[in-house]
Amino acid sequence: MNWFSIWLDPKTGRLRSGWRAVVYLIASLFMTLMVYITALSAYTLFLHAPPPPTSYASELIPRLSAIIGFVMIAVVALRYFEQLPPYTLGLHLDGGRQLVALTGGFGLGVGIILAVLLILYPLHLVTFRLAPFTPQMLQEVGLGAAGFLILGVFEEVLFRGYFFQTLLRGAGPFVTLLLTAALFTAAHLGNPNNTLLAGANIFLAGIVFGCLYLRHGSLWLPIGVHAGWNVALLFFQIPISGITLAITTPVSATITGSSLITGGAFGLEGGVCISCVLLGLIYALTHLKVGLPLDSNWWEWRDFAATRTPPPVWDFTIDARHYQWKLLPQDPLE
Repeated sequence: MNWFSIWLDPKTGRLRSGWRAVVYLIASLFMTLMVYITALSAYTLFLHAPPPPTSYASELIPRLSAIIGFVMIAVVALRYFEQLPPYTLGLHLDGGRQLVALTGGFGLGVGIILAVLLILYPLHLVTFRLAPFTPQMLQEVGLGAAGFLILGVFEEVLFRGYFFQTLLRGAGPFVTLLLTAALFTAAHLGNPNNTLLAGANIFLAGIVFGCLYLRHGSLWLPIGVHAGWNVALLFFQIPISGITLAITTPVSATITGSSLITGGAFGLEGGVCISCVLLGLIYALTHLKVGLPLDSNWWEWRDFAATRTPPPVWDFTIDARHYQWKLLPQDPLE
């Protein structure tokens, strides 16, 4: 038995994708700790006090530290493990296209929650109450939206970033989707009022976010959906994965009836209604001809030998190699 084959892929001579993912996670956690210590020290130095344990900064600093740490290590891993440029991580900004993906995804995330509420409303399982608008509402909703955007970036970088992508190149989409969705579910097991159905729905949501990345080719679309989903729940004062935030918004929704249908104390994510919506989305994302074709295996980032004048479909270079991304001329999601 060739023990080197356990670590190295004999076809490419590279470290196998599973080991690349493990090294990446360990290095990212270490880098996150370093960034967090630095950021916390800077906060204390300039404000002469550590952030209170329940303050907005106490939540913001670790999440931003994790984003910075995981992205930094991802860029290094892409360069030395995959021989790919940072562009391929999916967080690049190329004009307005990624802004459209972010805002469009945000709208889709809001739409998922509205679809569930529209199913429950005719069944008399949800009622809405209006409250007089105050400037404090705008501030609270704005801070909540910003916080959930950062949370969306953090969770998508963690679960659909380099870890997802390097497994994708080694194990293929099916195994990668199942594994990362399972890890995404495990990360929410400690949430209050969790149930078996809630866990199944979070697993389905992880599949949806992974499929969005596969069909679009960047992380901005799943980030937008993730953020829009949470902000919509926040706006209607519905528990978010079992967590209730005490804020005031112009509209509040009261959910009644069977928790099997509505999700009960866990929120809409714990009910059968959102299961149906998520299963419909998964079917659409895997069967409809929208976005990058799944059968093209575009995520392999096929490399070609250097030429003086690469064809226009070759999007970028690193060192002396050219990489092909979009195998079809049309723009994704058009």
